[in-house]
Amino acid sequence: TVRCPSHMIIEADDVAARNAALTLKNYEFAFVKRSDRQWTYAILAYRSFENVYKGKPHKPKDMQDCMTFVVNSHGALKTI
Repeated sequence: TVRCPSHMIIEADDVAARNAALTLKNYEFAFVKRSDRQWTYAILAYRSFENVYKGKPHKPKDMQDCMTFVVNSHGALKTI
């Protein structure tokens, strides 16, 4: 959990943030926003291509480059 804003690098816009995320390599650390809207220090476990599902019934929209992070000491994962 972020305790001080100086612990994070916050990019000026979405394009800069995306470009910075693209430079991450496996086993590097980053802050990841959890579903509870808290930021967590996490490690990039791996990258993959995944089907993205939209609408109901859930039909694959397209394949996207994803990053899977380990977000806690119990091994919980977050894929973005």
